[in-house]
Amino acid sequence: MGQSQLRAALVFGAAGIAIFVSSCSSSSANETKPKPKTIKINGHTYRIKAGANLAKADLHEADLRGTDLSGADLTTANLRSATLDGVSLKGADLTGADLTGATLNGANLSGAKLNLANTRGAHLKGVDLHSANLTGASMTGADLSGADIHNVDLRNADLRNADLHGADLHKTDMRGINLANADLSASNLSGAILTGVTLTTASLHASSISLAITTGVIW
Repeated sequence: MGQSQLRAALVFGAAGIAIFVSSCSSSSANETKPKPKTIKINGHTYRIKAGANLAKADLHEADLRGTDLSGADLTTANLRSATLDGVSLKGADLTGADLTGATLNGANLSGAKLNLANTRGAHLKGVDLHSANLTGASMTGADLSGADIHNVDLRNADLRNADLHGADLHKTDMRGINLANADLSASNLSGAILTGVTLTTASLHASSISLAITTGVIW
C-alpha cells in the first residue's frame, strides 16, 4: 500500500466517506464522458470534440457515434449519410449543413442552429430538437417520428412527406411551412402557430391541435 493510500485508509468517519464517494463519482464521470476523437476521412484529419471548429468539414459517411459535438461549429459541413446516432449536438451550429440521408436517431440537437440545413431523407427518430432553429430547413421525407420539436422555430421549412408520427410540436412556430403529405398522426400541435401552413393530404389522425393558431391554413 502506497503512502497516499495509507493516509486515506487511516481517515475514518464522515471524512473517510467523503473521500471515497468523491473518488467514485469522479471515476464514473470520466467513464461516461465521450473522449475527443481524431478521425481521418476523405483525405482530411479532424479532431472531433465539444466546441470543435468543423465549419465546411467533409464528413460525409463518417461514423461519429460515441462523440460529443455540443457547441461545435458545423456550418455548411458535409454530413451526407453520416452516422450520428445518440450524439450530442446540443447548441451546435449546423447552419447550411448538408445532412441528406444522415442517421441521427436519438441525438440531442436541443438549442442547435439548423436554419437552411438540408436534412432530406435523414433519420431523426426520437431526436431532441427543442428550442432549435430550423428556419428554411429542407426536411422532405425526413423521419422525425417521436421527436421532441417543441418551442422550435420552423418557419418556412419544407417538410413534405416527412414522418412526424407522435412528434411533440407544441408551441412551435410553423408559419409558412409545407407539410403536404406529411404524417402528423398522434402528434402534439397544441399551441403551435400554423399560420399559412400547407397541410394538403397530410395525416392528422389522433393529433392534438388545441389552442393552435390555424389562420390561412391550406388543407
